[in-house]
Amino acid sequence: AISRYLDSISMENIESIEVLSGASAVYGGGATGGIINIKTKKSQAGEPQITTSIQATSGFQDEDDISYKGHASIGGGTEKIKSKLAVTYEQTGSFFDGSGKMLVPDTTQGSLQDNETIDILASTQLQIDEKQTLDLSAQYYNSEQDTDYGIQYDLTTYPFGAEISDGFESDRQASTERQQYNANYHNTELFGHEVYAQLSHRTEELSFIPFVYGTYFAASEQSTHVTS
Repeated sequence: AISRYLDSISMENIESIEVLSGASAVYGGGATGGIINIKTKKSQAGEPQITTSIQATSGFQDEDDISYKGHASIGGGTEKIKSKLAVTYEQTGSFFDGSGKMLVPDTTQGSLQDNETIDILASTQLQIDEKQTLDLSAQYYNSEQDTDYGIQYDLTTYPFGAEISDGFESDRQASTERQQYNANYHNTELFGHEVYAQLSHRTEELSFIPFVYGTYFAASEQSTHVTS
């Protein structure tokens, strides 16, 4: 939980993580080194399964370094249909070193200091008949910094210096906003064949804080829209 590039799902919603080597038909040459496959938790048939958790951390350096998180999920159903809904809210404080000095945020990967996150994940598994299953899922994820601390650059040195400065104001701060919808269909026997079909759509916007590029400042943004 230190890089905005990996900021896309709450840990409480993860069942397992696989690293698959080699390219794939979905990602092609963009994944020649492999794919990180994150499997989310699913509901089990039976009585409602309810989980809640609350946690807080502090380095006892400053009131700004307090972080806290709340998570709640409910799931259940029958062998024919079962569903799960999970909601996570997290507020991350500032990061400090051992001497109590606030760390300068990472401007290249995107910092998660002073960050507010909400993750809503819903899924349904439908057993159509003995041969057919349908798996549906949807996610809304929003993670955004809200801080009064900015980076003050010293361009008189090389490499340039950077330190934290209070009183930062901006109409745009580092953020991640993500929406994802997915449907998986499986038929164990269709005209003598086993059939898998998937339809998915993902929209993601990543905004980064301004950074010094040589002789000028620039703020980058990554926009992704994928339907497959």
